[in-house]
Amino acid sequence: MMLENHSVACTVMAKDTDGDYVFLVEDQPKGFSFLKTVISRDKTGLASIIEKIKNELAIDVAELELFELTNAVVEKARIPLFVFSCRDEGLHYKEVLSSDSNLTWQHSESLTNTLKQWEISGVPQFQKE
Repeated sequence: MMLENHSVACTVMAKDTDGDYVFLVEDQPKGFSFLKTVISRDKTGLASIIEKIKNELAIDVAELELFELTNAVVEKARIPLFVFSCRDEGLHYKEVLSSDSNLTWQHSESLTNTLKQWEISGVPQFQKE
């Protein structure tokens, strides 16, 4: 069981039409942020973030595979960061977002400068296959 008000975050990665990875992020006034939620009292961190994904995306979560689990430090708080990949390579990733969503897909190079408030450890490099 996690501490009350402890957060968990995630991103989903998918390939664009050129084979480059794009990452699901939240578009905020000061830049991009990973999708995050408070861990429910009756759920694990993984179950809480999957519930958040179900509520935010029109995607079958069975199509998501845990690719990486790392830690992030945001505003001096350490939180787990789950990185999921889409198994469905034919997924039209832009279509899983609702029109009123503040979520967006971004290439990794555009995230580098805007995620400065996230201190991430152990992030792998994602390249074309």
